[in-house]
Amino acid sequence: MLLYTDIRTEEKGFCSKSFDHRTAQAGAPGKDIRMQIVIKNSSMVPVYEQLIDNIKQEIISGELKEGDALPSVRKLANDLKISALTVKKSYDRLEEEGFIVTVHGKGSFVAETDAALASEARKKSIEEEFALSVERARALGIKDEEIREILEIILSE
Repeated sequence: MLLYTDIRTEEKGFCSKSFDHRTAQAGAPGKDIRMQIVIKNSSMVPVYEQLIDNIKQEIISGELKEGDALPSVRKLANDLKISALTVKKSYDRLEEEGFIVTVHGKGSFVAETDAALASEARKKSIEEEFALSVERARALGIKDEEIREILEIILSE
């Protein structure tokens, strides 16, 4: 059963959905899985990519573990009020990238990860965040040497 609470902010076009997803694992009693899916309608990033990023982040951070069941395509689409084709496209991409596996008639599950792949995904995520921060700093007129100094200060703390 998938229950959710709709959380809205003052920001126009922003919608955040918090999910409590209860799933039964093979031979085990159901366990509680908490997913946070954030879709920004005003974003220039397509909804399917936002969904991919949200689920990847849940997996990389360890919130979703190997074997955890994801909501069905229809259920997630209905709860997020988006097209089932959008969710399907996201799930397909996640499967291509090795983050999830889909078992026909059973659903989609978080794939078994090898430690090196998980570590690389975490590093890539951090690299992307650093790149964004550097881009913002440069846009504010901060020179590369000053950015390095800031990073050195942060690392020395």
